[in-house]
Amino acid sequence: MFYEDKEKYANKFMAEMKAKREIESVPICFDQCIKEITGVQGITSNEKNCMRECYFKRVTAADDVYIYFKQRGSVSQLKRAKELLV
Repeated sequence: MFYEDKEKYANKFMAEMKAKREIESVPICFDQCIKEITGVQGITSNEKNCMRECYFKRVTAADDVYIYFKQRGSVSQLKRAKELLV
């Protein structure tokens, strides 16, 4: 019972954090990669590649940190469960 409530709120919190991270990544990458926008041509292929790499680096790095802390939390939860049973 307690696990379901925790999981429900954790999922909601993580969804909010993921949305915030993805929305905030775009302006940062745009400022880093794009120097000037011309009217007819738009952005160059190098600038597009830079945007793509910057965005995916930010998102995957944050996902890796989330996975690390999730695994660390599950290990500590297993240790506590083991102590409760013994």
